[in-house]
Amino acid sequence: RGIMVPQGADIVALPLEFSTLRSLQDFHRRFVLGDSAAFLVDDLWCAMFYFLRGKEVRSFREDVIARGLETIYTRTANASVEALMDLEGTARRDRAMLQCFQGLLHRLLAASDGLAFGGEMAVMRLRRLAQEVHQADRRIDELSRWLSQGAASCDSRLVHQAEQELG
Repeated sequence: RGIMVPQGADIVALPLEFSTLRSLQDFHRRFVLGDSAAFLVDDLWCAMFYFLRGKEVRSFREDVIARGLETIYTRTANASVEALMDLEGTARRDRAMLQCFQGLLHRLLAASDGLAFGGEMAVMRLRRLAQEVHQADRRIDELSRWLSQGAASCDSRLVHQAEQELG
């Protein structure tokens, strides 16, 4: 949905200056606290905070694979005990991510004049993200409608391309 979400179960590294920590606490208190979906997908709301602060989230997956590794940690038996990936219903990871993202976006847009932790640039990034999300949602709706309205009679490459795009 337009932002890179770090996997906190892997590794997240950032400089923790006092002002960043205070801003993160304020962000949590104002936009996250009380949101049950955000509780489940803390990596998403942290990613939104980094995004609004103008911090880049990067994946080092290719570096890990290039070293012949699958992960950079040792998986323990506890990793799959009540794991988020095994939850169902609204707590299922994909549903929680979408609910959290939509809720955060709505709350942040409603308070965009008060984004003290990122200033005017945060407001600009937030509005640009909201526009990109709106365009992506519209494209998903168009493709879904096209596929459901008998796309089977079309060139199979086009159907395959649409299905890939919806992924």
